[in-house]
Amino acid sequence: MYGVLATILALSVFAASGVAGTTIGLYDGGSWLISLLASMALLPNGMGKRAWTAAGAATMTSFLWSAVLFHSPLLTFALGGLLGAMITKNSVNWMSYYNGNLPADKFRNLNKWLMTWSTLALLPIFAALSAIRISPAVAAVLSMPMLLTGISAAVTAASALMLFLLYKDEIGRFAQAMLVRIRGAAKK
Repeated sequence: MYGVLATILALSVFAASGVAGTTIGLYDGGSWLISLLASMALLPNGMGKRAWTAAGAATMTSFLWSAVLFHSPLLTFALGGLLGAMITKNSVNWMSYYNGNLPADKFRNLNKWLMTWSTLALLPIFAALSAIRISPAVAAVLSMPMLLTGISAAVTAASALMLFLLYKDEIGRFAQAMLVRIRGAAKK
């Protein structure tokens, strides 16, 4: 999915095909670097799976919105490298967790569905891109910046939902504590 988004951003936002190659190269470089650091046990131990996931979600949304809103290739390059690192680290974290906590048949089924859904997520993007490129009527209504804004908004919403689901217990405890404080202040 990242390769598709990098290419769309390169051609639509920056109007330079070389930006796609540079962004994908930096993504791969970030992935390689985090793999190297992890294999040498040089990563901080204090961050758990959920914290790495939150960092990855923040990086993904920052990557997309930085390109859509700021049109800065350097910022997009830096966030692309960081995104490669985050996706690799999260893949390793969660797959090793599921591998150790699920029976083999359920682990295979999980991998199958993750691959299926990630591929299916690309179909609406490809359909919209094709429609914009082929049909002048669609291009008049749905521009590339609108499509990129929609993709960024969808990724942001999905990230927010994922983070809510990961941290719902903490959010509930925080909300409960705030209600107790508000009620206590109201009684005074």
